[in-house]
Amino acid sequence: NRLVQQRTQAANRLHSVLHRHNVDPPPGTPFAVHQREWWLTLDLPRAEKLRVQQDLSLYQTLETLIQESDAELGRLSRL
Repeated sequence: NRLVQQRTQAANRLHSVLHRHNVDPPPGTPFAVHQREWWLTLDLPRAEKLRVQQDLSLYQTLETLIQESDAELGRLSRL
């Protein structure tokens, strides 16, 4: 639950950047790895661009951890 909550917080921060700068999210899944370049090409102040990079990295790391946890919980439930 904690990992999901942290991932949601990172997503909310990224959405708020788009809202503050009146930018529509990229098509498809906005936080997918293949969208990273889209995010990094946004015309943002340097501090905000750094925050976006960090939140994208955090989101993607948390996504991997959640998937690993779900897989392990599934494996344990079959025992």
